[in-house]
Amino acid sequence: IIAELQKCSCLIIEAPPGTGKTTRAAPALLPLVSSLNPHGRILLVQPRRIAARAAAARIALELGCPVGQLVGYQVRFDARTSAATRLIAMTPGILLRQLQGDAVLSEVAAVVLDEFHERSLEMDLLLGMLRRVQAELRPELRLVVMSATLDRNSIADYLEHPARICVTAQTYPVQTIYGRYQATSVGGGRPAHPSRRIVEQTIAAVRTAASSHQGDMLVF
Repeated sequence: IIAELQKCSCLIIEAPPGTGKTTRAAPALLPLVSSLNPHGRILLVQPRRIAARAAAARIALELGCPVGQLVGYQVRFDARTSAATRLIAMTPGILLRQLQGDAVLSEVAAVVLDEFHERSLEMDLLLGMLRRVQAELRPELRLVVMSATLDRNSIADYLEHPARICVTAQTYPVQTIYGRYQATSVGGGRPAHPSRRIVEQTIAAVRTAASSHQGDMLVF
């Protein structure tokens, strides 16, 4: 990753879940960023607030520092950063607001757009704005797009054929079993809210799986 970004300003990283792209790629850029801009920051953009906070906590743990020092996060109504923070995990909305106040991101050396396959309006807008800043004002700005699954050709065409890194990992067979959705009523009255029903059905599915399978369980 570092070798490619020393030669070019845009990079696409495609790697399956669990390979460590979220927690390892961004902090790996710290030495490179220091050589390009001693005071430059790395922005790790996550699509959701909980993901931004979790990524910052995990990266800080692996680097052996408290959250808010070398590594921090900034989300709506919550932030843990300091003057010493060099890597900030944030949501797309936060970065869009920063671009409104500082159109050239003068204190930023690299931006990493993670989970780009989700393709929200905010993430697409960010990619367009960052690419324009890079092409017209700051060619030294590094831009990294990461995803588990990605329409790499369309993104590559837009970024004018950037460097690519594809990571492979061992996969395991998965069996899918569906549970029938049944709307339940509360005290014989109105049906329960769909979100409550989803929670109830998830609990039932977890109990069923735990009674029939050995080993660990991952619940989304």
